[in-house]
Parts: sequence; C-alpha cells; structure tokens
Amino acid sequence: MQHIEQGVYHYRRGDACLLGRNAQHWEVFDSPFHIVFLNMSPLFLRNLLDSDEIQSDDGSHRLADGVIRRFLRQELDGSAAFERGYLDFTPTLAAPKAVEQTQVLLDRLGEELLQQQPGSNLLLRGYLARLFGILEDPGKYHAVHMRPESRTEDMLVARVSNYLRERDGRVSREQLAEALHYHPTYLNQLVKARTGKSILQLGQGMSVQKAQALLRETELTVAQVAQALGYHNRTYFYRIFQEETGLTPAQWRTANTGSK
Repeated sequence: MQHIEQGVYHYRRGDACLLGRNAQHWEVFDSPFHIVFLNMSPLFLRNLLDSDEIQSDDGSHRLADGVIRRFLRQELDGSAAFERGYLDFTPTLAAPKAVEQTQVLLDRLGEELLQQQPGSNLLLRGYLARLFGILEDPGKYHAVHMRPESRTEDMLVARVSNYLRERDGRVSREQLAEALHYHPTYLNQLVKARTGKSILQLGQGMSVQKAQALLRETELTVAQVAQALGYHNRTYFYRIFQEETGLTPAQWRTANTGSK
C-alpha cells in the first residue's frame, strides 16, 4: 500500500509510479509482495536524458521524448521546484506482455547494479531508457499525471476512463473490476459521483465519439462502423448514437461531411 500525498493506493503487479523529489510518500507493508524502488540522482538522470538520441529516417538525430522525460526535465531544470506531483502507470488491456518486458528490464538493472563491471553505467542508462520507452508507450501503459491534492478516488476514476478510452468505451464493469481489483458496484458509484454518468453511460459516450470519427474520416457504412465497435445489435447502436447526438448515424454523417 502506497501513501502518496493525499491518496492511499494499492499497486498491483505491473503498476508503477514516478515520484518527483518533493512528493511525500511512505509505504505500508500489509501483505507479502515484491516491489522495486529506483532512486536516481540528478546527475545520472541528466546524463541519461542528454545522451538518449534516436536516429530519424532522414539520418538526423534527436533526443528521445515522452511523458517521463518531460517530467524529469522539469524536475531537473527547477520549473517543478514547488510541485509535488507524480506520474501513475498502469498496463493497458491490450498489451499484457508489457508487464513481462518491464520485469526483464528490472532484473537486468538489478544484475548490473550488483555486478558493477566495466560498462555497467552505460548499460544501466540503456536499460532505464528502454524502461521509460515502455512506460511511455500508450499502447502498453496508461500514464496519468497526478497532482498533490489528488486522492485515491481521483486515480481510480482516471484509470477507469483510460481503460474505457482504450477500448472505445467497450469495457464492462466486471472487466474493470478485474483489472483494478475493486468491486464493480463501488467503481460504478464512484464514477457516477465524479462524472454524473454511470460506467455504461461514460463508455457509450466514448463509443459514439469513436463512431463519429469513423463516420467522418472513413467510407465505412453505418453497419460496418457498428461492427467495428463491437455492436452486434445494430438497433442498440443506433439508439445510443441518437441519444448522444440527437441524430441517426446517417443523418450525422450527412450533416458533418455532406455525404450520404
């Protein structure tokens, strides 16, 4: 169990967080578990960030970028001197192997830290850069920037929203409960209290947004759009689309693209 600023969080296998140096936190060891702490010095991070170059297709080089690297640069350049925020990471539903990938990298980091052979410092930077790359990949991990005033409920709602967005709203309460290890009724009540919508309603809104994008940007038929979003009952898809937009899918496409 992690106490971070105002929140209390249960981190599960594959979850991770990146704390700024001013974030207040402590751990409660209430059950058997394995946890990895990486404490990185400013000098080490500066060397890593300034040397992690990627070659583009045209042969030019650029520094790797991402949510972790931007967070760390703010920490290092002093722009976050009074900020106590942190990044929260959870594996996506679509990439279960990402957890194994992070485990392999953490094992290699541990081996190099223990062995301390020539070249270990270079390998450590390389493994960390790879770890950052996995955590920053939206196809593998969801990242949420939490604020000092954030509480446990804020993180849960953010995680529910991320899972729904990942699947275009097509995730059941039971699936969310399994992923987050909370009772589905509690999650539904929490989401409704924070957003004014149930998990089902929130997911339907995201599905309709994706449907609008497909209707606007592709030539898929309405039936094909419904199928692409996993709606086997076309009548049900038509109904929720009209509830959200006030128009049928065909009417919405005509109004927004001029095509029938």
